[in-house]
Amino acid sequence: MNDSTDDYITKARKSAYEMVSLRQMVIAMAETALTRGEDSLAALSKIAEHCRQIGAHDVSARIFDRIVQLDPENKSADVLRELLLGRMPKAYDIRQGPAPFVQIKDFLELEIRDKLLCQAIADIEHFNDATVYSANGEKSYDSNRRRGRVLNYDFIAPYKELFLPELKTALKNTQILSCLGLREWPKMRFELQVTNYADNEFFGRHVDDNALHLKSRKVSFVYYLRRTSNSFVGGDLLLYDANRDATNGPFTAYTRIQPLDNSI
Repeated sequence: MNDSTDDYITKARKSAYEMVSLRQMVIAMAETALTRGEDSLAALSKIAEHCRQIGAHDVSARIFDRIVQLDPENKSADVLRELLLGRMPKAYDIRQGPAPFVQIKDFLELEIRDKLLCQAIADIEHFNDATVYSANGEKSYDSNRRRGRVLNYDFIAPYKELFLPELKTALKNTQILSCLGLREWPKMRFELQVTNYADNEFFGRHVDDNALHLKSRKVSFVYYLRRTSNSFVGGDLLLYDANRDATNGPFTAYTRIQPLDNSI
């Protein structure tokens, strides 16, 4: 582990602990702005972006809605409002802006959730160091990009049996695909990976279809499973905006997804 990775982890841990109090402060600021009828578009835009980046989707959507009311031609605010509410904006090119997503809380029945957790604990010795893919499809271990453990695929069958039917039912009986700008297709193929992240471990910024053999992927999902609801801080998923800062250096605009137990 090099110095830059050490620094990254130190900053990440600090920001994770700070996020709890920051989230409360930003949400309070947003509620105040809505209550008093704030009409400064610049101020509202900053507040809405802060809310999006701390994972307060509902509050952020309400702020963006306020912006649209004041400025009906503001397409960016309109798009972000719809995406944060789990809806696909009309005539929206997902390659040119914020990532569409759907977050479902309490996804599984508790009986199934508990069976998955017990199975993962029982299989803990069968997890191996996680790998990453290069653009040409080569697999390697890179602790600067990803640090964690993945279940040996020989032991994946119980998870498929418990989880995949629930996922397929959700995709078929809800509006998830349409909210992502997709429709159900005849031969849907599913990949499943069980990953364990411990203290100081992470998966850095990446694209899930970057390798040639992964180009057919249409949807990525993350299901969160943990022993206790408040057992750690951090572990948030950041969905970076596509091309948002293409000419201004590193990506800075994103939507934060909190790792809530039994959410997907």
